[in-house]
Amino acid sequence: MIALNRRGPGFKAYSLYPASEALTSDQMRIGQRWIIRCSVISILFGLGISDRVIALFILSIHPSVANSTLAFFFALGPLLTVLMVATIPLATIFGKKRIMAPFYLASVPFLILLAILPSLHGIFSPTTLVIMVALALTGYGGVRSLGMAGWFPLINDNVPDEIRGRFFGRLRTSWQLMVVVYTAAVGWLLGHQPALWKFQVVFAIAVVTNLAMTGGIMRIPEAPLAPRSEGLTFWRMLAMPFRDLSYVYFLLFGLLFNLAASMAGPFALLCLKGTLGAGDNFIVWMDTVASIGAAATLPLSGRIVDRFGGRIVFALLVPALAALNLLWLFANPMDPHWRTIVMGFYLLQGILLFAIGVGITDLMLGSARPGHQNAYINIAFVLNVLAAGVGPFLGTWVARLFAGLNFSLGALTLDANRAVFLCRFLLMLASAWFITRLSREHGGRVGETLQRFTTELSNLLHWRPVGTPRL
Repeated sequence: MIALNRRGPGFKAYSLYPASEALTSDQMRIGQRWIIRCSVISILFGLGISDRVIALFILSIHPSVANSTLAFFFALGPLLTVLMVATIPLATIFGKKRIMAPFYLASVPFLILLAILPSLHGIFSPTTLVIMVALALTGYGGVRSLGMAGWFPLINDNVPDEIRGRFFGRLRTSWQLMVVVYTAAVGWLLGHQPALWKFQVVFAIAVVTNLAMTGGIMRIPEAPLAPRSEGLTFWRMLAMPFRDLSYVYFLLFGLLFNLAASMAGPFALLCLKGTLGAGDNFIVWMDTVASIGAAATLPLSGRIVDRFGGRIVFALLVPALAALNLLWLFANPMDPHWRTIVMGFYLLQGILLFAIGVGITDLMLGSARPGHQNAYINIAFVLNVLAAGVGPFLGTWVARLFAGLNFSLGALTLDANRAVFLCRFLLMLASAWFITRLSREHGGRVGETLQRFTTELSNLLHWRPVGTPRL
């Protein structure tokens, strides 16, 4: 039932329309709760059609599929986010939820088609089925991307600047706890050699939870529409973020970092499945391991971002994440400890990658020009996700460049797939060059902030209750 209540003027339990007045703190708290709920629900369909599950499904119906085809499925979703650009002005004019909900609902038939496809194995050839999967995911991803232009601006309406890091720490912790539960369940369901009907169950859950999230979005309060600037055309709106130098440096940092972060996706899977002989359940469970690491540390990451800014997080963690890629050079199927090495990689990657993600999101929302958040936020989001889409193709090119490579030196092994991780290491280090050029509003000078951070950390480690004698 849609009805006014005491939570603020114009508040409705379910609504597609913006509020008539500025959101109250009570409305924002309600919005924050529903944002977290919707995000947790989105994990169920996001993981159900994730690049890893889709890649395992493709390999089940067409075991000899080419690396470039797998790279296409890893890149498809990110590349389709460019369509968000078309709806940025519509979200500004009509409201965020009025763009999101209709497009999200329109994407559901494509998910239903995907859920039907496992039943068609044996009727169509493997190549035809792979093409049908590609068409279903293209339709779904394209329509859904048109609606996503409202999501981050809607979050920005409900999360004040001073708690943004903590909120995203809490939000991403909730994500990761759900990822732990759901990936463990999916890994158990799929087993070592999954039957196709098991993928169908996962896809069917994605259909139902997609609908549930769309209903939840209508519970999130939306701030009143900002007055439209005279003479601000579609192209001028899109060009504004590129005229802001500190934001341009942020865009370049995000592009390079996300390009590096995503380029190894298909090759981690190929290393695990082909080189190391891991089963499908082990591969899926590695996402669980990464999520455990992330969930355990994200609340702390959010507090550090709120207190010190994102730049200190980047300066400390980006080089560490880059160096982590070198672990893949020591994962050998003849080594009885290769599973421990792989699990260590995913655990540490979950900790570092998601902490950096909190800092990137904080900068993306916090340094957007007031009154033009839709353009700033969505341009940054689109470029970051596009970089994530291009990454698998860059990885494919690197693997082809080093095709036939097989070098061993003691415990160290280097082949075409592992060369992708070596390139990823170098590219992440290159992204660190932009850290000192990011907005100082969000962390000040890196050197000064690092000194303050280490001083406070030292005080914390040496804290003792009053009256405790020195040793």
